[in-house]
Amino acid sequence: MLEVLRATGMPLPVQQFEVVVEGRRRILDYAYPEDRVALEFDGFNPHGTIRSIFDDGAIRRNDLEVAGWLVLHITSKTSAVHLVDRTRQALALRRRCSV
Repeated sequence: MLEVLRATGMPLPVQQFEVVVEGRRRILDYAYPEDRVALEFDGFNPHGTIRSIFDDGAIRRNDLEVAGWLVLHITSKTSAVHLVDRTRQALALRRRCSV
């Protein structure tokens, strides 16, 4: 993801960014903390095959969203164009809203 963003001139996110939401420590794969935009890489294993991880993922997503984070979910099938377009849109949205 970083190489794709770098190649297009996008600002690079912070890797492994720690936040505390609802009293729980959460590590975001990639984050633009000042904009509260996160990029999460969702691999099918273990997210899709271990029930406790699947359930915690739903709680985690809800907690982050309620805390004001816009979280983009990326998979191995996400195209580079989609990644860059959605990241640009998310950052632009957040920056417009904060003005």
